[in-house]
Order: sequence, then structure tokens, then C-alpha cells
Amino acid sequence: MPKQVNGKHSAVSKVNTLVLPSILWHSKHTMAEAESYTSRIDRMIENLTVYLNTPEGDASLRNLEAIVKRIQARSEFEAAAEIPLSPNEERALAFIRSELKKGRSPGVRKIAQAVGLRSSRSGLKLVRSLKIKGLLW
Repeated sequence: MPKQVNGKHSAVSKVNTLVLPSILWHSKHTMAEAESYTSRIDRMIENLTVYLNTPEGDASLRNLEAIVKRIQARSEFEAAAEIPLSPNEERALAFIRSELKKGRSPGVRKIAQAVGLRSSRSGLKLVRSLKIKGLLW
């Protein structure tokens, strides 16, 4: 029977049925050693479940989900044949990449100057649009 943490079923029984045979198959461990490993995994899952039910754990989970969404969005854009960019966005992105290859992180003013803009506010708008498109973090 699956264990419960805060009234919710944990994934402990699934781990036991999936991990135990794998530990035995891929190694020369005895059954007692394999059960010891699954027992440790059970405790880790229980602790993680308890943590994720706290406000801090919930915030961490939301942050992780946001990161995953950004990575997925970035992957979709990289997989696309062509990302629609304005000429200024293309120049800004090329400049940022060249600076990063040199080990430097360009500021908004430098980006604006490289594109030929006078205002650092315009450079900020370029950076924001590139972030929205998933090309910058």
C-alpha cells in the first residue's frame, strides 16, 4: 500500500517496483543492499513531498516550472527554421553573441551603441524583445 504524506499518496510504491529490480539487474548487489537503496530513495521522496507542500517548496516548484517553460520555448525557437527578428534585433543578437564569445557581458548601453541607437532605453527594449522571443535569459 502506498505511503501517505500530508494525506497524499507518495510515489514510494512505484519507486520500489521500478528501482529495486533495476538495482539488482545492473549491479552485483544483494537483495538486502538493494532494499537499503530503495529505503533511502523512499525517505528522499517522502522528504521532498513534505517540502513541496510548504510555501517555500511551492515557490521553488513554481520557479522550476518557469525555468522549464523558458527552456522549452527556447528549444522551440531554435528548432524553428527562422525566428522573425527585426534588423536591429539581429544586429543586437549578433553583438551580444560576439561579446559573450570574448567572455564579456555587454550592458544595455553598449548593445544600443552597437546597433546604432542613441538611447539606452531603446537598447533595453531590444533586450526585452529578445528575452520574450526566448533568445536571451
